[in-house]
Order: sequence, then structure tokens, then C-alpha cells
Amino acid sequence: MENRNALVDWLEINWPEVGPKLLSAKGPQAIVASLVLYAGPETSRSFILRRLVENAGALLSFLTSRRFHRKPPKRAVMDALNKPWNDERKMRGAAKLPTRQIANAMAGVPELEWRTSLDRCSKVPSPLVVGKRTEDYYRELFRVPLPKRGPAKQNPREMCRNPITGF
Repeated sequence: MENRNALVDWLEINWPEVGPKLLSAKGPQAIVASLVLYAGPETSRSFILRRLVENAGALLSFLTSRRFHRKPPKRAVMDALNKPWNDERKMRGAAKLPTRQIANAMAGVPELEWRTSLDRCSKVPSPLVVGKRTEDYYRELFRVPLPKRGPAKQNPREMCRNPITGF
């Protein structure tokens, strides 16, 4: 699950740029070419990127399979973006985003086949909140407005704010 969450994090940071390139890739070399643009200094993210590059064939196999859904249902996107952070429907909706599907499938590769990894990881949706760049991407794509804010007592962060200092 740690690999899956690290993949979710990396993919959701880079999805607006890397997503269209991955989805249009015709071969493993095209996947590698689209990913190496994001290679940087040695960091924890380079492990994730290296994992994707080294298993480009498996990633392409998943992306071209019937189990991968390029465009999530609008209801799932709305749940993922608008439900409270601890809502089960939020996690289930987020699991239908392409970033989460890819992360679920690739988390166990190469130790597991992508199908096995997808099945295992899909049973326990990632608890991570949808990344800001991915959220903005899907809000624009599906024209999902920001949710209306409730009273301050529903948001613990707002309860702590001093009206004078803002903290």
C-alpha cells in the first residue's frame, strides 16, 4: 500500500502533463519517453518513476486493457472532489480516477502481475485526498464547482482562527 500511495502522490502531482502522454502512448518506448521528462535528482519520487519506467510494458498492458477506464464517471469525480475527507464515497469515487487505477495496478509490479496488484489494492481504496493539480484538472474537465462551505463549526480549521490575526 505504501508503493500505491507513493504512486498516487506522484501521478496526481504530474497528471495534467503526463496523463495525456501516457494515455496516447502506442508502445513501451513512448511511455518511457513521456516519463523521463519528469526525472530529477535522486528523491523518493525517483524510485516511483524508476519503477514505472522499468515496467513500461506492464503499464502499457494495463492502459490498453478493458480493466482500465480512461474517463471516470462524473458521479465518481463529484464524490471524489466534493465529499468530506472522511467519507467512504469520496474514497470509492477517487479510486475510479485514472491516477488511482494506474497506482493500484502498478503498486505490486514487478513482484506481482498488474492484474493481481489491481485486485488487491482496489479492495482498500487509498485514503489520500485527491491531489490539488488533479483536482483542478477534473474540476475543469467535468465543470465541477467548488463545494459551498458550511458553518465554521463544521470545519475544525476554521474554529481555530482568530478573527483578528487569521490564525
